[in-house]
Amino acid sequence: MNDDQRSAAQAEKVADLELLEERAEISRRTLPAGRVQVRRELERHVETVQVELVREVLVLRLEAGDGPGVVLNGEVLAPGEERRFELYREEAEVVKKVVLSERVEVFKQRVREPRRLEVELKRHRLVVNGEKV
Repeated sequence: MNDDQRSAAQAEKVADLELLEERAEISRRTLPAGRVQVRRELERHVETVQVELVREVLVLRLEAGDGPGVVLNGEVLAPGEERRFELYREEAEVVKKVVLSERVEVFKQRVREPRRLEVELKRHRLVVNGEKV
């Protein structure tokens, strides 16, 4: 055994030094960034729709002749005179029907954005100052 080995075997432990360092740990928290309200509103408007309605009329016209004439409801119809009788008429009936006019998709999406954060970290280093004896 040489002197260095003997010195190491006889060496006495003086201290344990712990060298520490900081490491970055990132945590996340969710913060409200804004608020969106989506709703349907009922809008009213008036439309004018053109429609043609039909009615049927019976027309009686007496032509001049040798006959005794025509009596309608107790009245004599004179030659060249005419009477009209409405047989039927159409009336407009509005029926409203609900139909799909548009389809709107509403969805939310998570967007991942990579970010670089600069963090100043500290660590211990061992510095030995000494003089040779």
